[in-house]
Amino acid sequence: YTPSDVLRDVTFVDTPGVLSGEKQRRMRSYDFAKVTRWFAERADLILLLFDAHKLDISDEFKEVISGLKGLDNKVRCVLNKADQIDSERLVRVYGALLFNIGKILQTPEVVRVFIGSFWDKPLQHSDHKAIFDRDAQSLMKEIEGLPADAASRKVDEMVKRVRLVKVHACILGHLRSKMPWFWGSEARKEQIIDNLDIIFDEVQQKYGLSAGDFPKTEEFATCLKTFDFRKLPTLEYSALETLQELLDKKIPAAMGKHGGAFDEDDEMTEEHKRLADAAAKDGKPGLLEDPAIAYVGLIVVMVLLMLGMAVLMTLVYVKHPAVVGLGKQIVGLGAQIRNFLSANAGAASAGAGAGAGAGAGA
Repeated sequence: YTPSDVLRDVTFVDTPGVLSGEKQRRMRSYDFAKVTRWFAERADLILLLFDAHKLDISDEFKEVISGLKGLDNKVRCVLNKADQIDSERLVRVYGALLFNIGKILQTPEVVRVFIGSFWDKPLQHSDHKAIFDRDAQSLMKEIEGLPADAASRKVDEMVKRVRLVKVHACILGHLRSKMPWFWGSEARKEQIIDNLDIIFDEVQQKYGLSAGDFPKTEEFATCLKTFDFRKLPTLEYSALETLQELLDKKIPAAMGKHGGAFDEDDEMTEEHKRLADAAAKDGKPGLLEDPAIAYVGLIVVMVLLMLGMAVLMTLVYVKHPAVVGLGKQIVGLGAQIRNFLSANAGAASAGAGAGAGAGAGA
């Protein structure tokens, strides 16, 4: 038995009360914002409740709302106890709520706000009773429709994860391509981390990615410090094309958004074209980013150095005229240096002796 039929298919998770004082916040034994984010990522709908007569957003609540960035498509606001204020004040509170939420979430889209008085007591101000009833019905309709739309939301989450995988693969491959072959890897790593914003811009322009799919630079930079960039995976354009095909063809076909599967001869999407252009600019895909190429180059250089030393030793052994002449020049240069040093040392000794004789005469 459930008091409402909605509870048979929908589970409500109520977070603990949001604290306002810094001293009270420090008494928590866990990170409230991170825990809330964890639940929000797995929820189908996020309801933010506000009281119309006290709209002040505390620092902790602001931190929680900021942690919902990227999930704003699931966020809805409920302006409760709206019957306790008059019409003029309700208009101001509604506008202030939209402004504050948009400023915290930093999203251009307006968050849906449901206005009402969600309890069984009589309304204190019934001027907007029609709006309260309509918003209450709309909210209940959206909650009741969650089970039916669960599959499409899961697909949306999968699409989001595929896009994130694609972005991270492009970033790591780009970082690997910027590492030197022989030495200076640590200095280059620090330079890359310090200029991560520029790196993200390069990756975005090169592969035609969306800026909203990129991770936060601060958090990503912290994670990168623990990795050896020379061991990062190389970028495979075939894998990127597979991911893009999944986004452009396989998933829409499975969801029936385009009335069935696409033909193999369909025109390439813009994303496919950008990937093809990027691969063409780099030449053979992954060639310059492959660490095996760097190792082969190092071996080739070492072999050439050894061959050069062997040739030089052979010329010395057979007393080749060029080597003999070079040796005589080196010996002559050494003799000139010794003579120069000896002359300077003699002059310094004579000067010291004259100074001592003058001191004795005095």
